[in-house]
Amino acid sequence: MLGIYSEDIDLPGGVSKTLVKDFPPYQEWGVVPQVICIVLKVPRLALRKLEIVTVNENGNPILECETFWDNHHNFHDSIRPIFGDIIDSDEGQKVIIEDPEGLRGSSPLIVSFFIPMWILADQRHNLHVGLCLKATPKSTAGFISTLGPQLRIYSTGISDKENVLILPKRPDNPGELPNKHPIAANFTCGENMTKYSMIKKGCDVFSKKLEITAPLGRKLLADKVTRVDVKQITPYRMEVVIGGCHSYFLDYPIAIDGSRPKIRIARRSSYIEVGTNDLSQNFD
Repeated sequence: MLGIYSEDIDLPGGVSKTLVKDFPPYQEWGVVPQVICIVLKVPRLALRKLEIVTVNENGNPILECETFWDNHHNFHDSIRPIFGDIIDSDEGQKVIIEDPEGLRGSSPLIVSFFIPMWILADQRHNLHVGLCLKATPKSTAGFISTLGPQLRIYSTGISDKENVLILPKRPDNPGELPNKHPIAANFTCGENMTKYSMIKKGCDVFSKKLEITAPLGRKLLADKVTRVDVKQITPYRMEVVIGGCHSYFLDYPIAIDGSRPKIRIARRSSYIEVGTNDLSQNFD
């Protein structure tokens, strides 16, 4: 996008190429989302480390989750912690059953958070996940002697099936990411298939040019009876479908209004230009 270099795994279809198809649980999903949900079950025993520290002296520390392997470390502070358990529903879906006793009960802490799929695709054997405290001067001073320098409350390997679940969506809020477009497992995107360029027209119109370079795509587009459909699938992405079977994605650096796109099709030159409005203009 915009001529900026991207790693192969960040391109459309990159995760599907890297992913081993027979590695569970992906063979059951059908499609692999760009973002997946990790559910971590933290045993109640691990939380007792926090109970021995005086709250009045250290305030209320902030919880966050982490993923780490070798010398790499990522923190995920958008988490959802619930005391309870996670079970299978009658429909075969994962469901969190909340413990009404909460902190006073005996149930483990169920923490869910989202991570980019490429992290797991790249480190499906070495990845560890954990729950820790956000490092601040006060939390470090108050908890380093109890939790160690990483302020880690609990961690385990991604292959720990008893305490770690890998899900395509959050179990207690399945419609949370309705506009996230999944990456199909059989989607292919090679180097010489398409070229993109961004053109700014005026102060509120973005036009993106899609050049078709694959021989089959060029042949389809050259046929006047071939239909070209364009629709918006996320606030930042448009989808172009040629002949009902060849899909291409146009990504924009800002939110756009693609409800009424301006489409220019050059069948002989093998390119499609899609014009959209800057969504921020609608709020002026």
